Amino acid sequence: MKAALRSASLPLVSPHPPAGGRGDGRGAPELAAGHRAREEELAELLAGWPAERWDATYNSLPGVRRVKSLKDPKTAASKIWERVEKLGQMVAP
Repeated sequence: MKAALRSASLPLVSPHPPAGGRGDGRGAPELAAGHRAREEELAELLAGWPAERWDATYNSLPGVRRVKSLKDPKTAASKIWERVEKLGQMVAP
């Protein structure tokens, strides 16, 4: 039962930075490429979700203007990723 619950609630962002960097996008050029890859992975994950869940996820983030509908998983991933990055910058030391 616990395994089923864990697989049903996947994290949106890995807590582990990519190898060789801080994970904040300000490091070596490979971090920028890794950032894009992670955003694309998020889009792939969102492709398996119903569109209502994309909207609910985005609308649940602090400081966003609510949306009625995100048109596709790539757009949803881009908007979610952008907001999560901004939140991370706001709390960074």
